[in-house]
Amino acid sequence: MPLKNSFDLPKFFTLSPPLSYFEDETVWLNLTNSVEFKPIYYNEAFPEKYSMEDIKKIATEAFKQTIRIHDQKVLLDVLEKDPDMIHKIGIKPSNISNIIEFNPSFAHNVLAILLKSTVSTDYLSAIIKTALNMSLNSLEVVNRLASSMELPTEFLHLYILNCIEACEKMTDERFQKRSVRILCVFLQSLVRKKKIDINDISIEIESFCITFSKIKEATELYKICKTF
Repeated sequence: MPLKNSFDLPKFFTLSPPLSYFEDETVWLNLTNSVEFKPIYYNEAFPEKYSMEDIKKIATEAFKQTIRIHDQKVLLDVLEKDPDMIHKIGIKPSNISNIIEFNPSFAHNVLAILLKSTVSTDYLSAIIKTALNMSLNSLEVVNRLASSMELPTEFLHLYILNCIEACEKMTDERFQKRSVRILCVFLQSLVRKKKIDINDISIEIESFCITFSKIKEATELYKICKTF
């Protein structure tokens, strides 16, 4: 016959831990007490006032380094209100290439504004010159502009011809192949989107493709030119 437990187990009582107060402890806000708790605002959520000197300083930084998105917006807001302010804040055709290199997205937005104004011609001429360096950022900016608006035909033709010339003059074979591939992809995009009439510069493009026929992208571009 099994033995029965003749006594009860003792009951243990767990004491509540003491509450400690920490200076940086999160406090449940009593919103009815407006004196003790004041809301904290995020400063950049509200427009700031910038002097012309401040704006010029931001523009100068854009020539030398990547600038914050907030600073880009400050400059774009100024230009959207008055495109002629471009000269006063220091962005000139002579330094637009620097902005393209350090801030391509911002450069695209600036040029998109200027192309709708009367001050665009000199800036387009400056972009054509950047093609002689076969800058990847320059190609990106022009591609985005061509996708979002109608660019002058003469501008696109001169830009393309300068890019072709730059590729043909390169002495570094590895860099040359890379540049040819990038340019071919860029041209394929323009042709497919019907941003250029291939017949206007077909001789130059076909000659370029034949010169670099060992490169796959050049062969594909040649076939596309014959199709359109």
